[in-house]
Amino acid sequence: METIDRAAVIVTPKKPFYDWANSLDPQKPISMEELDEKETDTDETCWPENLSYAIFQEWFDIKICSMVFDMEEGAISKESALEEE
Repeated sequence: METIDRAAVIVTPKKPFYDWANSLDPQKPISMEELDEKETDTDETCWPENLSYAIFQEWFDIKICSMVFDMEEGAISKESALEEE
């Protein structure tokens, strides 16, 4: 088995995010499950005014995984950092 340098970050919305998302259209509230399935709203005019890392931490759970297992069959595609320059 070959080891390569990989990590993953999992960002999961919390209730304050869903509360804000539902405030955009209070006549049509959406459940957490439905919001997970919808396309994201990228209209920046709807975004909260105070965006900060503290708000991000309040609205989302963040999990950093230092080990990622590739379950795909076949070779892992990778490039050297030097090749990208």
